[in-house]
Amino acid sequence: MGAVYLCRDEELQRDVALKVIRPEIAADPSVLDRFKREIQLSSRVTHRNVLRVYDLGEADGIRFLTMQFVEGEDLSSVLKRLGPFPLPRLTHLFRQVCEGWPRHTTKGSSTGI
Repeated sequence: MGAVYLCRDEELQRDVALKVIRPEIAADPSVLDRFKREIQLSSRVTHRNVLRVYDLGEADGIRFLTMQFVEGEDLSSVLKRLGPFPLPRLTHLFRQVCEGWPRHTTKGSSTGI
């Protein structure tokens, strides 16, 4: 989707993840509408396995999302460093994803994303 940066929200005094949406994606109004709907839906979900999305914004023609910042290594980097996960660890991670999933899909999301 785009690059993600760690930023400081000086107004609210908290670190946030700022995800820049690639221009070719941001140019599609239907994609932006989907982002808006998903942000509205996700704002009603509170679960430790679901990131909070704060805002969809634009600055100097660049579209971005601001969201909860979570300290740690991204999955892609972990897989490159360690290789494929053994089944017990994969099952543990998948269980965590599934724990947050129903909370989101039951709040009205058609995609469950």
